[in-house]
Amino acid sequence: MNLRGLLKHRNAIYGICAVWIVCFHVSLSVHFPTNSYTLSRLITHTLKQSDATVNGVLRGISQFLSCGNLGVDIFMLLSGLCLYLSFERRYGDGKIEFLSYLKKRVVRVAVPYLVISFPYWLWIGFVRAHHGVFNFGRFFRNYSSITFWFGESRKAWFVFAIMLFYLLFPLFYKLIRKSSVFGLVLLAAVYAGGYFICKSPADNIAIAVSRLPSFIIGIIAGKNIDKIDLGRLPEAVRGLVVFGAFGLLMLGTAFFPVHKVVSKNHLPDYFVWYAYSLLAVCFIIVFMWICGKAKRFYFENALNFLGGLSLEIYLVHTLTLGVLTFYKVNKSFGVWLFPLLIAWGIIGGFLFSKLVNLIMSPFDKKPAPPRRSQPSGGERPRPSYDSRGGKPYRAPSGGKTQLKHLRK
Repeated sequence: MNLRGLLKHRNAIYGICAVWIVCFHVSLSVHFPTNSYTLSRLITHTLKQSDATVNGVLRGISQFLSCGNLGVDIFMLLSGLCLYLSFERRYGDGKIEFLSYLKKRVVRVAVPYLVISFPYWLWIGFVRAHHGVFNFGRFFRNYSSITFWFGESRKAWFVFAIMLFYLLFPLFYKLIRKSSVFGLVLLAAVYAGGYFICKSPADNIAIAVSRLPSFIIGIIAGKNIDKIDLGRLPEAVRGLVVFGAFGLLMLGTAFFPVHKVVSKNHLPDYFVWYAYSLLAVCFIIVFMWICGKAKRFYFENALNFLGGLSLEIYLVHTLTLGVLTFYKVNKSFGVWLFPLLIAWGIIGGFLFSKLVNLIMSPFDKKPAPPRRSQPSGGERPRPSYDSRGGKPYRAPSGGKTQLKHLRK
């Protein structure tokens, strides 16, 4: 029941978050049918429950899908945690090789984005063309993320945010490695500064900064990974912690769907967005307890596969949904858009991942080990001689032959 045990299943968690985020994005354009007669009849016949119970289940599913952006905060938290452990293992007290780090982290995110988003932004350049002329300026601004930082477009915002966090991580690592207190001060500063950012017109920057607390919490958790262990707590206290975290998680999924709460002006953006960082912590606590009880999950191999394609799935589905929304055909699919977009995200993500690996393969090749220096003048190295007969000694080929030779 500790974080190290949780990390063994991190790809499965990434897979859960990927599917959850896809469902959340689809639910923004196609509402889950809480009063669908066909779907209600199917569930009623399967579960043998009353219509009121089935409608309650459907509303619960709809509410759960509505806060799928919590998957982003969970991903950010685990990313900060894994980055800290990787840095500690690789560099420790040594000098940080910043260029090597950029190649391993930032480039690994940038290349899939550049490959997968290229057709989409090319299409946008033609669609938004002036008098039939390709709008190259708009294509460049979109492709280079300039439109995101200046509030013109929000497509693929997660990629730009995580690359910014990766660039800032070495600084965070140096501060938090000295003391977790610096991490708490940094976290408080981000919370306070985020309030003013959310009040400003810079909505895109606000949506990126609102995920920074989850990333910092993950780094702090990496610093104290050996201290965070539910198994060390008394059984009664452990039960209260897990039950409290589960209760807060359920309350959060019930009351904090962003696109519903904010649109009705029940709560300000600031409170809703930053509440998700706390809900991500609750999710991790509950999952730690689950990992301590079950060594393996159902469909874990499938979830691990999805977790390995989480970035590709995100890019493929969100850009495809942008095309469908532009032509106003997304609602014509109805509830079938959920499984269709999930399936296309997995298939397209898998194909694009193969293309990305093909592009990156020349850069990933390790240099060949240096060859042994040969004697000068083209002379062959002199053979070693057996002390018993003066004849050149040849090493026996097999292990058994070598043992017999040594026994003589």
